[in-house]
Amino acid sequence: MVDGYHINNKKITQNIKLSSFKKVDKIKLKLTGQNGFFTTIAIIDTFLVCTDYRSPVILQLYGLSSNKLIGQIITRGDQPGQCLSVANILPLGKGIFWIYDITLSKLIKIDIKKALVNANYPGEEEIILIDSAKRLKSPCLINDSVFAATSYTRDDSRFLLFNKKSDILEKVGRLPVRQIEWPEENVNNKFNILASIYNANLIKHPNKEILVVAYSKTDRLEFYNQGKLNKIIRGPDYFEPLVSFQKQNENSVSVIETSKTYYSYNSVCATSLFIYCLYSGQNNYSTCSQKLLVYDWNGNPSRIIEFDRPVCYFTIRETENETIIYTVEAETGNICLGRM
Repeated sequence: MVDGYHINNKKITQNIKLSSFKKVDKIKLKLTGQNGFFTTIAIIDTFLVCTDYRSPVILQLYGLSSNKLIGQIITRGDQPGQCLSVANILPLGKGIFWIYDITLSKLIKIDIKKALVNANYPGEEEIILIDSAKRLKSPCLINDSVFAATSYTRDDSRFLLFNKKSDILEKVGRLPVRQIEWPEENVNNKFNILASIYNANLIKHPNKEILVVAYSKTDRLEFYNQGKLNKIIRGPDYFEPLVSFQKQNENSVSVIETSKTYYSYNSVCATSLFIYCLYSGQNNYSTCSQKLLVYDWNGNPSRIIEFDRPVCYFTIRETENETIIYTVEAETGNICLGRM
């Protein structure tokens, strides 16, 4: 039995504090000269790929060595090969990656070399999610034909696996339990409340069947190995979701975030050795932070990275000699980088 804290009567929850981390690395960020209304950034081979939510061409491609704009690809729209909002970038290697449009509920596979020379590039492949797989969040690649993702509103499982036809292959885990003061679920809106309250990001180990669920409104991480929940981490601030509710009609209640809502892990990134979590631990709609909490893949706290300014999003680049962190500055939208 899994109740969020025990598996077969074995306690799997580890409570942490900031002092649980072995060391603190203070990183001074430097401006790269790139600026925009960026919401997602990722390293794809020799490019920094940034999604701009205001530009008519959504993806901005910058050279890692020059920091110069190399090109713009994927126009804004609702036609094949177009997107309205790119929430996630999923690298495949050799300049190929998937993008996920959460507004249109679709994925597009992109080859950078082809896209840069073709203004009407349609994408290599496009997946339109069917109704049963819509409202997904934070998809990641399990293999060439299978994806995993959490759900915003449609399901009581923690995350689900689906194929390119949008067929649901497997449902994994369960959402945490409902708090006493929260409204009861009802038949026509059965799982919307819990899924909305406990929305979370999903990250996968690059080479192993380990997935980590990082919650957005409670300081909770869940580690899954081959589809089984192995470990839960709570802390360092120990807060449950603080939200209010608004009745839409007699069969529907919506979840409302307020100035009292605390935020936790709103941006995550991983390498083969570590999971990097941008941790807020603040309220008043503050999803940005100056702090990365770093864990190994066994869920052990490793270190804290402290920036000299708040950031909203980040990505990691590992070389033989160093780790480089690219960030989006909270107040300006400037791209900055820090070296470790």
